[in-house]
Amino acid sequence: MKHQPKLTKDTFSPEAFTFIDLGLPSGRLWATENAPGFYTFDEAVDTFGELLPKGLAMAELIEESTCIWNGEKKGLDVTGPNGNTIFLPAAGYTSDSPDVKAKYKEGDYRTRMPYTQTYAHILFFNSNVVPYPLSFSYRSSGLSVRLCQESNKNNLAYLERQKEQKPVKLNDDTEVGLDRALQIVKDARGNLSGYQTDDGVYECDHAIQTLERILKNGIEQQPAGWSDEDEKYLRDSHKLLKNL
Repeated sequence: MKHQPKLTKDTFSPEAFTFIDLGLPSGRLWATENAPGFYTFDEAVDTFGELLPKGLAMAELIEESTCIWNGEKKGLDVTGPNGNTIFLPAAGYTSDSPDVKAKYKEGDYRTRMPYTQTYAHILFFNSNVVPYPLSFSYRSSGLSVRLCQESNKNNLAYLERQKEQKPVKLNDDTEVGLDRALQIVKDARGNLSGYQTDDGVYECDHAIQTLERILKNGIEQQPAGWSDEDEKYLRDSHKLLKNL
């Protein structure tokens, strides 16, 4: 089975795609349809640039949404916190020939996060597997692409949500996130080069997101012994991670 002609840097136009708000914490907007065709890692990065999702963006999409396999349409219904839904077809992939493999059986979606010189991180799912946003596949394979807009400056719904943000509760999940973020800071202070790898960048992105939530919204119930120095440390840590 042949696949649709893919876009190139010269034929790609962002205006041809519709992006919607799913109510995600970051305010990222996701395209309602796939880019036509299948793309190697280098082709996807070159063609779509910053509209190709980061690893963190793909992880947020899956972790913050309700994902259900749609047996009739053969793919994944992804419903965001605000109730809006996008559909990710199980479009299969190409490898050593133009023929599409595993069509209607699995979804393989590009991110712009490399893994090694041979592999790159992808979103993988099928009818039997929980969607895995940081799986990996050959860079040379032809995979699906779903675009997202990182900028939330024009997302009015997101800006309204930001006004309603409440202080962060230090529940178990948040404490784990904060502890991990601060551990990354500690490690990064001692070994900056260790966090300039691809996996390190992803870890830092998660840490930055955790710290930004706490610094923006405050902490509802501060831990015993919390002081201005602790908040200053968080702000310095956030600045350090942003500059890695």
